[in-house]
Parts: sequence; structure tokens; C-alpha cells
Amino acid sequence: MELRKECSSIINMRDSDTLSTSVVLVLSELEKKKIEKIIGEHQSVESDDGAEIMYSYLETWTKFPERIKKKLLEFKFKGNTNSYLLLKNLPLQAGLCPTPPKKHDVISRERDFAALLQSVISVSLGYLYNFKDKITSGLVDDVFPIKQDSNKQVGTNSVFLEWHVEDGFHEMKADYVSLFCLREDHKVQTYLMPARHLNLSDSDERQLSKFDYLIWEDLTFINDGELQSSKVQVLDGTSDPEIIYDPAYMEACSNESKDAMAAVKESIVKNCISLSLAEGDLLIFDNRRVVHSRNAYEPKFNGEDRWLLRTLIVESWWKAKNKKVSSTLFVN
Repeated sequence: MELRKECSSIINMRDSDTLSTSVVLVLSELEKKKIEKIIGEHQSVESDDGAEIMYSYLETWTKFPERIKKKLLEFKFKGNTNSYLLLKNLPLQAGLCPTPPKKHDVISRERDFAALLQSVISVSLGYLYNFKDKITSGLVDDVFPIKQDSNKQVGTNSVFLEWHVEDGFHEMKADYVSLFCLREDHKVQTYLMPARHLNLSDSDERQLSKFDYLIWEDLTFINDGELQSSKVQVLDGTSDPEIIYDPAYMEACSNESKDAMAAVKESIVKNCISLSLAEGDLLIFDNRRVVHSRNAYEPKFNGEDRWLLRTLIVESWWKAKNKKVSSTLFVN
């Protein structure tokens, strides 16, 4: 049964009349115009040096409206009960090209404006980065349906995208992930589930905190050899738990762990949050504490399909000490 029919406790941000101010910030038209002007005046850095790129983004970030800077700082230091933040009514440039059919077909000034805006906001939370071996073309990923990926468990598919944390198998998995909507599709739902809201028995929680689960790297990474795997725990056993959960690329190593994984899925289905992202919406979630997914849908591949941009953010660059590629913002 499709997830959106199973969920008994969904929060739909598009239809709700009572948006929580702790998780949603709607920009005023004045703030929107100011940000558009600031991004338009940004001085791009013609360099691969990560420090220079970060400095240019941070310098532009300091010019943003105070209300937005304060909200992002509060989210970074305090979080909130649902471990995500939704910024609405961010500026987009008119004239966005048709949604491309393939990753490397993206050539668009309007897309690049949005990617710059997203990058500037992202560095308020930490270091923007990406994986050298990922199938991507830069620090900002494009997420739209690709026909040959329709039935694969990757973000460019159109079948149900299984619950997961971003790059959960990798020691450099993101602390935060941001998704910026350039072109909307009202029928597409993004699902979130904060780990702290999982309703599990004490015995299941204990089992999930054991390193009794194998996880493999996913299909978005370029790998000519065997897929690498590692043993992980699903929950870290704390009161505000970190979670690694990706059943499409994960396997329990015992029957007890398999049953505990099933309990996680059951709790997710009953308590998940559903968001329908509109154009100009920027969703940021804590990738350590939240699992996410997306419903199945039917893209038309006519240039009008949903188009998101994604960034990965890590709070400390020390985390990349053994993985960084020279002085760039890419890691192995």
C-alpha cells in the first residue's frame, strides 16, 4: 500500500492553516527582494580552493536580512522538535529552462542563481561539500526524474523512494541536507521522520543500538569494483538519537535485528511528516536525526517535471581530514 495512504499522522505543510513558526519561516516580499539583490551582486570566485569559496559565500551571507540569519543560527544551535526547517518564498529568477532529461544537460543561468542562493544559505550551517566519486557535476546536485532511473533506488527515480539518511554508509555523511524547489509538482510528497519520534519498545531500541546491520554504498557512487559495506547501528542509544537507516541498501545480521528494523518501518509509517514543496521553498533537515523518502509518482518527461537542487553540509571540516581532496570542497 502506498505510504501516503498508510500514514495516520501526517502533517501536510501545503494544506495546513497553522504552520508552526518553529519549523517554517515565510519570507516577506521585502526580504525576498533584498536577497535577490544581494545574490545578484555576489562576486564569484574563479578558484577550486575551498577556503576562498567558503569565504565568498560567508561574506555574502552576512548581508542577508537579520530575521533569516537569526532563524538559521537558532536552528543550528538549538534545533527543533522535528529537526527540520522550511524557508518559504525565496527568490527565483523567471525563465527557468525545461527540466532536463539527463544530469549533464543542465545549462541555465536561472538554475545557477538558485544554486548560488542555496549555497550561501547552506554555509550558515557549516561546510558545503560533495563527493568526488558521486555521479554529479559540482557542489550542488540537481534532482529531477530520469527515465532510465525510474525503477532504481536513487533520488532520480519515480517509484517510491525508500526511507534513508543521505549517504548513511559513508563516514562523511552529511550533518545537514538542503533541498531547494525550482519547479514544483503538487502530487509529489517529501516524507520526513525524526528519529526522536519513533515509537519503539525498549528491547527494539537496545537491539537497534547494536552494530548488527550491514550497509552498502548506493548506486549514486561511481564504483568499478565490489560494493563496499560496513557494520553500523541503526540508533545510537541516546535520548535524542542519531539514526542510520536505509533498508534498500541495508541488511540485518540476525533475526532479532531484522524484527527491530521492521518495528522502525511500522513506526515511520504511522508517524511520518509529509511536505509538498512549492517553488521557492528551501527545506533543510538534520541528516543525523531524520530519515526521509518520497512517494511514487508519474513524471511526464516533457520539461515540466519537478526539479530540486540539493546540498550537503558538514558542521566540522575536521570530519573530512582523511577524505578531503587537496584544498577543494570535495571528499573521497
